[in-house]
Amino acid sequence: MLACVPVCGALRVQMWYCVSPKHKDKFERMASSLFPQQAQACQAFIRHKDILVSPSQLRAHSVPYMQVSAGLVSSQLEPRLR
Repeated sequence: MLACVPVCGALRVQMWYCVSPKHKDKFERMASSLFPQQAQACQAFIRHKDILVSPSQLRAHSVPYMQVSAGLVSSQLEPRLR
């Protein structure tokens, strides 16, 4: 997967938001528009992993992503395409 960020909530539910490699170009264009200074300084700025993009930004830019979560009760991962 191109980008995957774990997010832990107050209830200790782990969530990951992932963008498929087939949507890499769209994701990179969006990230470049949101972070123009970093994009200008380095073409590979996304790989530095020092930016965060919320799911609402992904939706606003029509970048498909998958939400995967795992809770304390269940050790199974439950992927949901967005």
